[in-house]
Amino acid sequence: MKKVAILTFHWATNHGAILQSYASQKYLERKGFDVKIIDYYTKSEECNFKNFIRPTRPSNYKARAKRYAKEKNLKSFRKKHLKLTKRYFTNEQLIKDPPEADFLICGSDQIWNCYYILHGENKVTPVYFLNFGNPGVKKLSLSASFGCEEYPQNIEIIAKPFLQQFDAISVREASGKKIIEKMGIKSPYLTADPSSLLSKEDYLELCKDVPEEKGKTSLCVLRGQPEKAKSIINSYVSLFDNDINDINSVSLEQWLSSIRDSKFVITNSFHCIMMCLKLHTPFVAIKEYGRMQGMNDRLFTLLDFFGLQDRISVDDSALVEKHFSSLPDINWEEIDIKMDEYSQSLRNFLEEELN
Repeated sequence: MKKVAILTFHWATNHGAILQSYASQKYLERKGFDVKIIDYYTKSEECNFKNFIRPTRPSNYKARAKRYAKEKNLKSFRKKHLKLTKRYFTNEQLIKDPPEADFLICGSDQIWNCYYILHGENKVTPVYFLNFGNPGVKKLSLSASFGCEEYPQNIEIIAKPFLQQFDAISVREASGKKIIEKMGIKSPYLTADPSSLLSKEDYLELCKDVPEEKGKTSLCVLRGQPEKAKSIINSYVSLFDNDINDINSVSLEQWLSSIRDSKFVITNSFHCIMMCLKLHTPFVAIKEYGRMQGMNDRLFTLLDFFGLQDRISVDDSALVEKHFSSLPDINWEEIDIKMDEYSQSLRNFLEEELN
């Protein structure tokens, strides 16, 4: 049985990051591979009490408290469903003692974001470019994301030599494909997010033990938002008479069940939108603003494919009610057909590169 080791953001206190890790693992196991998630993350990234109480600005403690509570809800899913290697704390440990594998895969998620490359271990950290591995191992990226639409030149200089050593590169957004091509690397693949590889039934199975609670509107908005975004989000929320279920800090099973049971979802989470598409839940996709707006291409690439550009939020809170009232019903039969087409790009990539 051939071995696959996946390096991704499985450790992140984020429903989507964990879900795409699980989907990648589950799909490849069904294809007959021995799959492990590389358990790499630094001590500073551990969401524990020691990091919670370390000195910081008073304004940061509230955000830390929320993350700490959320992590407690997510930890059990990782323990139950993810098959992990031994723990690695540093890039150097991975270089000295890499996991045994026939294939090293990095991705999905924003593993190639600029911040982590420059500051991952409080220094330049190219670990997510797979700068480790035993001789002969095949290196692939799995629908990787840059978290931006253009790569700064100082990051490109770091990334290019490592990317040139990949056997095949697949990215999640059209902007990511352009970034790779700009580096002179030919034929990167544009592929679906790994969460598309599992079926609606797979996700319903994960949350089957959570009782149904039909009829609410769920709010899943990640990260601190600039005032413009907050105003637009609040305008959408006001349309539902405050009958809002905030699902940002619940367990992963509860997160899925909330999307399953909601009459509507308001979100800026890519993977929350993916689950809305999978579970047939109407939604509106909130755009990013300010320094995070480079991440909007993930929404545009996804919703353009499904013909759901009208689900992207407007830029003026005064126009929210008009936008919402004009949204047509979603044809879920067509979405299911398109979802199969969408995931086919990634299935073809994996079939070709792993066989």
